[in-house]
Amino acid sequence: MYFFHASGSSDSWSTPTRSMSDSWSTPTWKCRKPYPEDNVIAASARTFYLNPDFELKGKLKKGWGRGEWFNKDGQMGFKPGSGVQPAIAANSENNALLLAMYSKVLVKRVNKHLNVPQTTALYTALESDYDRLKLIDAIKRIEPKVFVAKPAHLEISEGVNVFPPGKWENGGWTAEKLVDQLEVYLHKNPGSGIWAQKHCPKGILLEDMYKLPPDSQRGIIDMPWEVRLQTVYGRVYLVMAKGNEKINYATAFTMYRDGTVLKERAGLPTGFLDYVKKWLPVMRYHSERYAAALGINYMRVDWFVGGEQGPKINELAYNSYADYSPVNDCVANSVVDSDLARSKEPQSQTAESLDPFLEATGCYLRKSSDPTSIQCSD
Repeated sequence: MYFFHASGSSDSWSTPTRSMSDSWSTPTWKCRKPYPEDNVIAASARTFYLNPDFELKGKLKKGWGRGEWFNKDGQMGFKPGSGVQPAIAANSENNALLLAMYSKVLVKRVNKHLNVPQTTALYTALESDYDRLKLIDAIKRIEPKVFVAKPAHLEISEGVNVFPPGKWENGGWTAEKLVDQLEVYLHKNPGSGIWAQKHCPKGILLEDMYKLPPDSQRGIIDMPWEVRLQTVYGRVYLVMAKGNEKINYATAFTMYRDGTVLKERAGLPTGFLDYVKKWLPVMRYHSERYAAALGINYMRVDWFVGGEQGPKINELAYNSYADYSPVNDCVANSVVDSDLARSKEPQSQTAESLDPFLEATGCYLRKSSDPTSIQCSD
């Protein structure tokens, strides 16, 4: 079975009582107890080699929640000054590595350079080196016609075409028809208010589909199953999965880095949690490697899970829109505490002529003073 998604134990501390009509995506309570893994995160922060482009010290305040969400006139995000996420979003300007994270073409190349598990890229091209005939030829070589085609820079699955078995043949698709459609989006600007999303290199990506066993269930999460690992200062902080329309897209489950389930909604697919726990050490290892390579103190790594081929990285995010209920209002405290811990240790100094984070990810700047000129080795 092929799928592609375009984009426990009880806890005894400060769990709010809610009616069935309450919205879990907008918690109204505050963090009443330190996050249990704070000591692990703070210990990592003391020796973490931080990329100065991701410095957050003094930009977050204890007691902050996620932030206030808006969606208006084609723009969406968190209102500036309203919490953790808008503060992090504002920290993204002129950051070359964030451009690579938000470009689905460049991040595929970084994944390959770091040798992390990912679905196979069948074709990648940036707008600057796009060749129509090469794309047509790449599509014609795909057999069977089971794959995903998408723009490399747009949000929320805009312009994505998913071809499960039979769709190509039954829909009368041709390589030329698909290329015509992809070219409509190739030159389109994203509607994001995040600098990195707005300025990341445009492009086109063809990739293999993540495969689940034929008897896999959908339950309260979409297929393929996806989990999100949030890292803070190089350590996985939390694991979660977003629910589907059956639970109004609320958080389906939340898990600590050691596999202990903090929150679990009824209706998770059979075998889902067992699979996540089995593969968590692998996902945690590669997520933490990734955070160290980028020198990034706050990064979300999304993984497709459930397939016999093991978990595969789907995408990365710096400014995460994910709901970490019931610890949304604990995240800022943990990051601020980590910043304080880090200040107690001398920080490594980097030679001005060397950017170890670009080198670690296989990327470089064509123009030394222009972060938008970033390229990554294929």
